[in-house]
Order: sequence, then structure tokens, then C-alpha cells
Amino acid sequence: MRIAVISDTHLERPTAWFEAFYEAELAPMDLLLHCGDYAAPAMYHYLLQHPGFHGVLGNSDPWTMHGELPWRATVQAGDLVLGLAHGHAELAGDPARVLDAFGGGVDVVCFGHTHRFLCQTMRGVLVVNPGSLCASRSGRRSYAVLTKTGKRMHVDERRLPGDCWGEAEYP
Repeated sequence: MRIAVISDTHLERPTAWFEAFYEAELAPMDLLLHCGDYAAPAMYHYLLQHPGFHGVLGNSDPWTMHGELPWRATVQAGDLVLGLAHGHAELAGDPARVLDAFGGGVDVVCFGHTHRFLCQTMRGVLVVNPGSLCASRSGRRSYAVLTKTGKRMHVDERRLPGDCWGEAEYP
């Protein structure tokens, strides 16, 4: 099973770059998780085409999206339970606080908000922040791919080339 985790796209609409990126990198995945901050309903609605899409709200998402998405979610993926949150407000982008918000019962927690990639195990739970797809604070745009083979889980940080803001094409 392959799971793409993205966050903090901050795009008003899917650009030519994003559409090509989606087709090449996200569409083939078994699951696609978005940890919030789409920035506009058009981005969320575009991602709904993926049959394994799940997402949550972020602090930059407009009020018009609040009836469509939860602040936190759990997703059953085979024998895995994944927790999904943006990680803002009382969670303050802190991995331990985000993990605590799920109160146990999850194998993996994915969150965004900080715009920085993170992958660590805390209290036996894999905690992943994919970084920001388009608005990095670390100087590198990224997303995560989780690959589960049997009982083994591998997390790959994927760095992104190109300009996601303009009409440039994905390489």
C-alpha cells in the first residue's frame, strides 16, 4: 500500500504544475491524505477525484469549507489506523500535542501547519509532517510517501522541483 501525504498547498485553484504533479505522483497512490490549508474550495474539490482521498481543514481554509471537512479524522487503511490533523491552534504544530489529540488507537499520525518535513516515532506511533507542497518555510517544498509492505512501513520525503504557483509544467 502506498499513501501520499500532502499539506499546506495554499493554492486558490489547481495550476498547470499541480495538475501534472497530481497525475504523475498522486493519482497512482492507493490513498491520498491532505493535512489542511488547501486555501480554496477549488483545490479540495479537485482532490476529490482521487478514490482514496481523505482530508481535514487547516487554519487558512475559508469558512465556506467548514461544513465539508472535519478538523481531525481517522482513516482505516487495511490494518492501519491513520490520524489526520492540521496541527494548528492548541496543537501549536507540536508533534506530541498532535499525537495526544488522537488519544491512542492510531498507528500513524499525519499533520501539517509548520511547513517543515518531520518523520519520527513517538510512543510507538509514526508521526509524519509532509512539509508544504507550495509554501515551504524550510526552503524546500515537499510531500511524503508512506509505503507499507507486510508489517514494514517506509516513509520517503519527496522534494519538489518546479514552480507550483505559476503555469509552469511539472517536470
